[in-house]
Amino acid sequence: MDDQYNVVLKGDLLDGFDLESVMVSFSKMFKIDLNTTKKLFSGDPHTIKKGVDHKTAYQFKTAMERIGVVAELRRIAPRADNALASLSLEPIEVEAKQPLRSESPVNFSCPKCLTKQNKGVQCVKCGVVFEKVIPRVARGKVNNTDEGMSKELQVDEDRFSRKAFLGAAGAAILGAFIWKIIAVTFDYELGLVAWGIGGAVGFSAAMLGAKGQQAGVICGLLALFAIFGGKYLIYDSYIAVLNETMSSISEELRPAFEAEQEIAANYYRSVEDKESKNQFIVDFGYSDYDAASSVTLEEVAFFDEEVLPKFESIENGSLDFEGWLNAFSKERIEDKSTLSYVFESLGLIDFLFLFLGVATAFRLGSSGRSSL
Repeated sequence: MDDQYNVVLKGDLLDGFDLESVMVSFSKMFKIDLNTTKKLFSGDPHTIKKGVDHKTAYQFKTAMERIGVVAELRRIAPRADNALASLSLEPIEVEAKQPLRSESPVNFSCPKCLTKQNKGVQCVKCGVVFEKVIPRVARGKVNNTDEGMSKELQVDEDRFSRKAFLGAAGAAILGAFIWKIIAVTFDYELGLVAWGIGGAVGFSAAMLGAKGQQAGVICGLLALFAIFGGKYLIYDSYIAVLNETMSSISEELRPAFEAEQEIAANYYRSVEDKESKNQFIVDFGYSDYDAASSVTLEEVAFFDEEVLPKFESIENGSLDFEGWLNAFSKERIEDKSTLSYVFESLGLIDFLFLFLGVATAFRLGSSGRSSL
């Protein structure tokens, strides 16, 4: 697993920046009120972003430094997720159905000579025709009894009415939107909600008369679509908010562009060899270390691939503010579909709760109301 980082704000400012203007820019960038921002700049360290990869953490750090805020990246050790330990998958017990009665011949005694034999047309010893000696009423009672027993042993057919389907589909749609609201409100995807969606779908179908394997399969599919639909709505909302945020702060980012122009000019004025380049990387926060001799090859490669081309474009005038803003936005919003973000976000825990949700919907939908 890649190293994870926290982006920490200590409240320090870069040289040449005024505290009041920095706090205003910071409030607009993160869409928080000024009073909250003042508390963040009180001198105590505050974690702005938790547990992200190096690239994401570096992007946050760079954005904050562009408005004059000193940000620190702190590497954190990965920890084992104990969520799996609290979960157990219990086998689903299914009541065994009684076997059907065998249709093999039934032993009985001849009503005339009492010879025991399999029932046929006539007796194997005395030759009497059974139909002539057995009273018709008795034959009728036997036939009726056999017929009644066969009806009692008949297996119930699947039941999944239109009413049950609409109820299960309604529960699926409602569950997807509830999951979106919870995730957007609390900025956290709770896997138990996916499990609950499956339970709601199967329960709704069963309460409306659904039963059998066909009903279970349909409930499982509805739960699957609801869970994926909920994740799609969540990421679509995140992308919309991010786009709106980037549009609203475009003019506030102009000082950051001008600051980067100055940094690019400074690079071409001061960098002459490897040592001065490493010192520049340290001075302007492109390294996690404080000494030029500690700069890693990975950090140099990242600087050469990601930062230096932008400096060159700024220096030769081919990158204006609009182009810079567009590039700045693409660094934070990749040009991909919402569905791509959903599939890329899936992990082991997602698949676990997806399985639990679908399995629960299948079990409740197939078992019927009588078993609830």
